[in-house]
Amino acid sequence: MTFTESPFWILTAAVFGLWLVFPRNYRASIALLLTSSVIFYGYHKPVLLLLILAYCLVNWGAGLLTEHSSRPRLVLGIGVAFNLLVLGYWKYTPMLLATWARMAVSFELPSAAAPAGDWVIPFGISFYAFTGIAYMVDVYRRVTPAEPSFFRYTLSAMFFPHLVAGPILRPSDFLEKLRPATMPDRPEAPLEALHLLSRGFFRKMVLADRIALAIDPFFQHVADASTAGVWSLPYVYLYALQIYFDFAGYTDIARGLGLLFGFRWPENFDMPYLARSVQEFWRRWHMTLSLFLRDYLYLPLGGSRCGLLRTCCNLMLTMLLGGLWHGASWSFMLWGGLHGCYLIINRLWSGWPFRAGSIRTCRSPMSQNRSSNCTTGAREFMVSP
Repeated sequence: MTFTESPFWILTAAVFGLWLVFPRNYRASIALLLTSSVIFYGYHKPVLLLLILAYCLVNWGAGLLTEHSSRPRLVLGIGVAFNLLVLGYWKYTPMLLATWARMAVSFELPSAAAPAGDWVIPFGISFYAFTGIAYMVDVYRRVTPAEPSFFRYTLSAMFFPHLVAGPILRPSDFLEKLRPATMPDRPEAPLEALHLLSRGFFRKMVLADRIALAIDPFFQHVADASTAGVWSLPYVYLYALQIYFDFAGYTDIARGLGLLFGFRWPENFDMPYLARSVQEFWRRWHMTLSLFLRDYLYLPLGGSRCGLLRTCCNLMLTMLLGGLWHGASWSFMLWGGLHGCYLIINRLWSGWPFRAGSIRTCRSPMSQNRSSNCTTGAREFMVSP
């Protein structure tokens, strides 16, 4: 079920009406929101509920064990490995098998069976996998306590407004607000919610879908004689706009629905195509993913604290994996690699001593806030804290 299907809005209207009926009944509210999320996710393929519930059970259990185990790093490693291996199997198996089949033909190697034509990548799997990893790591770092209630954790992972297209939520963004003392019982900023919903539908259904009608025929026949001699650059620019309006529209709808149920979630896009540099672009594009990659991949790899060569390697690895996260295709990995190159060039150019305005002073690290410390590398990847 997606935001543009009629059953989704029938479900949402019914759930919202019931939620308003018993605003101070905490258990009933949790049960209602969790039940509606289960219906939403299992509407087309109920069997996929087993997958997301397995994710929730493993992540919830790993969080509790991490908090109380004498070997928390081992528990965390097992939990993160489960998330990544299952994500890799469902999302990247068709790509890997197709690649191996092409290599087998070229090098006369034994070929593997091609994936079934009806292979379905579970929608939202990247988002709830990353949400689970953020939860387990934050518990390990003692940033958030482990959640004792399986039902609360499951609701935080699969709440239907943000399940399909994000934003990627940290425990402080949502899970901690599901506890009895902080659970909202009324909408927050209803006018802002309606504005976000209206803007999201306009971006998705008026702009993105109409652009798709104009450019899809070109890309479907890009290798045919029918498109020979056609100037392709306008189609490339329109495709970039389509991606932005589609993704940003879905995020607007998710954030608007969150506000209707009393939850305020972080912004995900801030006019990224108006950025003046590639670094600023990643401060504006899919901001919750940029923060996730920074905090859970780039900085644990060492950030910019281990010399220029290591910093460049960390940037490239982060962007390669970030590109692959966007889609199960080697072209997405290439796209991520290009952005890694651009970020490295941007970093080198920013430190060039003869560039106007490049010289800056840095006081003692002890006299600065951690987020602005010149030695932490937190500001030098994508987004400011």
